[in-house]
Amino acid sequence: MAQAIIRLAPQPDTDWARSKCGLKLLLYIACGLPAIASRVGVHAEIVSDDEDGVLVESHDAFEFAVDRLIGDPALRARLGSAARATVEGRYSVRAVGPRLAGLLQRAADG
Repeated sequence: MAQAIIRLAPQPDTDWARSKCGLKLLLYIACGLPAIASRVGVHAEIVSDDEDGVLVESHDAFEFAVDRLIGDPALRARLGSAARATVEGRYSVRAVGPRLAGLLQRAADG
């Protein structure tokens, strides 16, 4: 059975794409897979370039990033591990729950 080593999240730079939520990208990185994403909309808020994924701005940059990650297992492992930590630290129930509870409490008090 084939197994993914890199996930791609391409988006055209359009109003519609800029309004999307980035769930697919979050699901990819939650699995600990390095992602290559277009620097469009929320992608640039989710991914820190070359820290927990790769952000690109063109088709050629996508190709270069794919070749780079395919050829460097250590880089894939580092980005994937950092990506998983990003999801846990910023988007998990453990991270978001207290903020949501505080917001709801302030609304109820208010």
